[in-house]
Amino acid sequence: MLPHRHYPSVGLFLVVLGLAAASSAQAPCRARVVITIDAEVPDTRDPSFLSGLLANPQYRLSWVTGDSTSAVYDLSGPAEDQGCANGIDQIRRGAAVLDVKVLEPEAPLD
Repeated sequence: MLPHRHYPSVGLFLVVLGLAAASSAQAPCRARVVITIDAEVPDTRDPSFLSGLLANPQYRLSWVTGDSTSAVYDLSGPAEDQGCANGIDQIRRGAAVLDVKVLEPEAPLD
């Protein structure tokens, strides 16, 4: 039988790998926003319109409810962005965006 050898660097590598996996498994930031949109936007649910509002592909907008000029969306993004503040700032810069309001998590939808 061959002697069993311990490799401390392998153990350390596994610990570091586990910590990296745990940090990447954090829950993403989430926010519910009401976006008032220029009436010239044909479809507030259009995926190309929604992706155009966000310069960073780590953020996602999901349509919840609304009409052609105002809609409610769920925004999600990287865990390190507290309250998705950076994503909300990106949306505010959109040419077709007239206003953005963040809803409280417990706020009911009309």
